[in-house]
Amino acid sequence: YQLIVDATSEAAVRRLRNCKHRSGRPFAVMVASLDEARRLARCDVVECQSLRSPAGPIVVLKQQAATHIASAVSPGLDTLGIMLPTTPMHSLFLNICQRPLVITSGNREGNPLEFEHEGASSRLTDMADLWLEHDRPIRRPVDDSVVRIIAGRVAVLRLARGFAPLPLEVQSPTPLLAVGGHQKAAVALSNGEQAVLGPHVGDLDSVAERERWEIQIADLLGLYGSSPSLFAGDRHPDYASTLWATQQKLRFVTVQHHHAHVVAGMIEHRWLDRTVLGAAFDGTGFGDDGTVWGGEFLMASATGFRRVGHLLPFSLPGGDRAIREPWRVAVSLVQRAAGSER
Repeated sequence: YQLIVDATSEAAVRRLRNCKHRSGRPFAVMVASLDEARRLARCDVVECQSLRSPAGPIVVLKQQAATHIASAVSPGLDTLGIMLPTTPMHSLFLNICQRPLVITSGNREGNPLEFEHEGASSRLTDMADLWLEHDRPIRRPVDDSVVRIIAGRVAVLRLARGFAPLPLEVQSPTPLLAVGGHQKAAVALSNGEQAVLGPHVGDLDSVAERERWEIQIADLLGLYGSSPSLFAGDRHPDYASTLWATQQKLRFVTVQHHHAHVVAGMIEHRWLDRTVLGAAFDGTGFGDDGTVWGGEFLMASATGFRRVGHLLPFSLPGGDRAIREPWRVAVSLVQRAAGSER
């Protein structure tokens, strides 16, 4: 299920934000043609190729100075996520409406995508004025992929429809399942012959998201005929993925959060046979010394690492809330630099 509103209507977009409980994250805009995309955003050759790619991703583009897109679509940003029609039905909508449309997932923030009539009719009833449904059941619900062109190359920000499951050039004679982290969760598996990365699921904060995550694990294992003999996951003891893996009967191997990010980059560049100096500034992760790490320089191989540099530690007021409310970090750093005096 998707929620669709007029991307040029400030009132419609703000109502959508209220309905989805989505305060600041930008929405994607669907347009009928490449020409229309160029009127809304700057689009070079590689970006145009990405828009027209069979995967049909959302492409993050630099917004033109003056457009008729509602400011509530991407508040405070100079970028716009744009996509072309991914189905004939989308093309019909755009031809009838003759304007850009916000296309977003049919769910409230923190809940999984709705893909069955029963769930949608009970949880989305008050969000939509009109409904259009198909009688063909959906087997595998999946988000839209998001890409951005960085230094002339396509960087996938959210690996989902059109890209996942993604084959990985990783050799593992032991069938295993990597359960991933807590935020922006995705799982990967090796069946002993091939390795793949599954699609983006989302954050594992709610019971519904965790249930959908477990369903995707079972579905992916069945699709690739894999029966893992080993689990791998993040070292953080309170991640939902880590807690789930520790409750299973198989052996569970933990990986330090930032080391995993560095090795992911090594896989992307086919450097698993090298030792690299990796910089991981993705955010917080559970450190080997029991403290919160973030902003790490690691001398790393595929199997181990040495911490050679890092940001100075500072307090996180509110704990995990500081991760989602960065102003708390700002207050902490100002207090550390200037003291408590006003």
